[in-house]
Amino acid sequence: MKRCLLTIDNAFEDTALIDRLYHLVNDQGQEVETTNPLTSVSDLEEKNHYPEIENIKRSLTKDLWFNVLGDLTVGRERFFKSFEIWTHCMADAESVFLDNSKYGSLSYHVDHDEGFYKRTKNFSLPMYGSLTYIGPKEGINGGELYINTEGLSHVTKYIDKNGEPVDKLFDFESGNWEKINFKYNRVIVFDPTFPHLVAPVLRHPHNKRRVSLAINAWDSTELDKA
Repeated sequence: MKRCLLTIDNAFEDTALIDRLYHLVNDQGQEVETTNPLTSVSDLEEKNHYPEIENIKRSLTKDLWFNVLGDLTVGRERFFKSFEIWTHCMADAESVFLDNSKYGSLSYHVDHDEGFYKRTKNFSLPMYGSLTYIGPKEGINGGELYINTEGLSHVTKYIDKNGEPVDKLFDFESGNWEKINFKYNRVIVFDPTFPHLVAPVLRHPHNKRRVSLAINAWDSTELDKA
């Protein structure tokens, strides 16, 4: 799956868990992130002492990488050691202006171990990156994902010495850019060397923000804290 960019629609046959996760994140404002940035493969089973949102996160990760994507990663799944899991909740441009929120877009970046980069000036990357669009079911205008398939050679042109993205208006009509629209229950799997960004949401249904679930597969159990 190197150099891949794959889109799967209607990825989860049973959408009950992604619908519940959307409710917890969008309606109740809960977060899926944990204090430990990586969840180990051995910790993907539900446990009674975990909050509901943590169990949903683990269940979706297990289903995605060992069921939905199982045929694509066959032979590689034995290298999975942990998963980096988080949500991204985006308001529309008008709401961002009114409440001075930062959730209008997601800037250009590549998913990597930032501590490792700051210490070595080299990239430490996951094995695969993925996004799942969990809601709303319709009504999103804008919020497109742009992925550049040039890879790290493109990244090195547009990051500073700390590995942070440099603000730039890109020409999406040229230069290996691929655009993927937001669609409920759509999964996107991509080579981790591909930089990406999310355009601002122009409009969404009332009180129904654009929410995605990102899950990166790592062959490591920890990230550099440097």
